[in-house]
Amino acid sequence: MFLKKLTNSQSVITIFSIALNCYLPFLGFSSNSVLVFFLVTQIILFFLNPICSFVYCFILSVNLFDNYSYLWSDIVILLFSFSVFFIVPNSFDQVFRNKKIKLIIILSLVFSFIALINLLIKNSLSVNIFLENCKMLFGFLFFLPAYFFSTKYTKDLFKLIAITAFCFLIVYYLNLFFKLNIFLVRESETTIDSKLNRLMGYDLRQFVILFIYIIPAVYFLKVNSILFKLAIIGLGLAAFFVLVFAVYRLAIFYNFCGLVLSFCLIIRYQNRRKILNLIFLILSIVLFIILIFDQYIIEFQNLFLNSLNYFSGKVEDSSADTRFLEQMPLLLKEINENIILGCGVVKSNNFTKSDIFAFVDIPLVGSIATYGILGILIYFLRFFFILKTNVHFSVSNVKSFNETNRFILYLHNSLKAYLITMITFRLFYINWELSFDWLQPEYGLIVGVFLSLQFKLENIKKCYFT
Repeated sequence: MFLKKLTNSQSVITIFSIALNCYLPFLGFSSNSVLVFFLVTQIILFFLNPICSFVYCFILSVNLFDNYSYLWSDIVILLFSFSVFFIVPNSFDQVFRNKKIKLIIILSLVFSFIALINLLIKNSLSVNIFLENCKMLFGFLFFLPAYFFSTKYTKDLFKLIAITAFCFLIVYYLNLFFKLNIFLVRESETTIDSKLNRLMGYDLRQFVILFIYIIPAVYFLKVNSILFKLAIIGLGLAAFFVLVFAVYRLAIFYNFCGLVLSFCLIIRYQNRRKILNLIFLILSIVLFIILIFDQYIIEFQNLFLNSLNYFSGKVEDSSADTRFLEQMPLLLKEINENIILGCGVVKSNNFTKSDIFAFVDIPLVGSIATYGILGILIYFLRFFFILKTNVHFSVSNVKSFNETNRFILYLHNSLKAYLITMITFRLFYINWELSFDWLQPEYGLIVGVFLSLQFKLENIKKCYFT
């Protein structure tokens, strides 16, 4: 009854609802007023289309402008993201038919249970402490409704997320270039000798960055609308340039590596003509950028060379010095004192609130200090089972695919590239999603969609190639 195809008008209403709810705190509305607005809007969106209500919950959960910090918000939004399971008959059963889903949720709950035990041991677990940390502990569970909706309506969920990301970037660039003061954009110097200034507003959310990885998937698809293809590719490039303007050196590096990995996972299914066309397009874009932004590129080249020279002692980098000479000893001390269970999320949060950013500046070590060896082992074990699959297709198999099945395969490979990047190319930023609570719902969304596409590919293989 409720599940139906997404319409353009429903997309517009959803975006408008998200925008209004994000700005209510700026307009001075009280916590109770915002809660009432959320509940009313959520019910309306659910009856319009449950996909709209889920995306609405997801976007509010990732807290786009870092202003949605009510004590009730995390737990209420998380619960309402599951509303489809309580109203649509047999929906939960459909999800749990997948054995891998059962395993992933067991590992997720074990990880959360260990973190909760740590809270009980090291803190008096009050209602406030639980509510403040529930998104970090349970935000990943967004993967369940994401899996359900992606299994039923992959293209509709993709479309609504893409529209939201597009609007998000439009707001960013309008604010950046026209000084609209929609949110704070500050300018600062780089921490290494360079003439470049960092133009920073807010941390670009991962559901937007994800479109960088999707560029090859969309480029190699045959679509009816060339405008759709250009829009998605433009979305990915626009997201990447936010990282460039902010001079996030490591983020530029690992997202570029992830893009290349996504390309490598998809290119084996393409003919030489398409590959040559893409290479020509890339070279043309690079040449255009070099001609227009030649001085900027020279400075960027010097910046990256100086970053490498830091490790040989030839240049100074205040950011790297702070990380490795001040923050690392603090984290190693916490690991030594709490090696099994870690110091816990409350203590790591208190450090960050006190402007001691060790736990977020070196996430790989900071997550071990927070959750201990036991917690991190379970966390990485979950990655292993998420990525493990027996579904492989030969080039001849893929040639017989229709465009829907090709879209499923390419999008699956792009998400696979993102997940592999999370535990490889990020270097000391591995486990970054354990540093900020809004990253957990995003991680859950990506995993949920990835597993649903994997499930679809398994069915395709059973139906056509066995």
